[in-house]
Amino acid sequence: MSNFLFRSSLFLAILLSAVSCKKDTANEPESLPLNTITVTVDGQKINTAVAAGVLSGEPDVARLFTIILADGGEEPLGISFILSNGATLEQGNYADCEDFPDVCLNIMSGVYNSSLTGGPGNAEVNFSSLDFRSGGSAIGTFSGTLSDAFGDTKEIKDGQFNVSIL
Repeated sequence: MSNFLFRSSLFLAILLSAVSCKKDTANEPESLPLNTITVTVDGQKINTAVAAGVLSGEPDVARLFTIILADGGEEPLGISFILSNGATLEQGNYADCEDFPDVCLNIMSGVYNSSLTGGPGNAEVNFSSLDFRSGGSAIGTFSGTLSDAFGDTKEIKDGQFNVSIL
């Protein structure tokens, strides 16, 4: 009987340690429902299920890829990539227009945008998963500092998206 208790206790201890070591994915963009963006803008948390990725233009000339948060409160929020010279997007990190003119990133909200803040590092997007085609999907994170023409700023933090590409 004591052998049974020992084995049962050992099995239970292994099972509990395996369950407790499971990675918490609740705060990762992969856990978001499809066509959702969450972000904090100047300390205000915005969650929306009205979002999409839009791909337009000609691959060999110029393309525009925009992730749009259409229901973000007072102002819509967009993450745009201008792609030229046959450039494409892949899984990984992008910062402002550091690869200009082939790939240029701009995060904008109303009259605020990241391209006015002075260079790479003011906006960043990380695609943790990207099927870059119409009918594909994009999953990732974003952040940055946006400015208007007068130098006023907005801080974009903790941005996450999981969108289908139209």
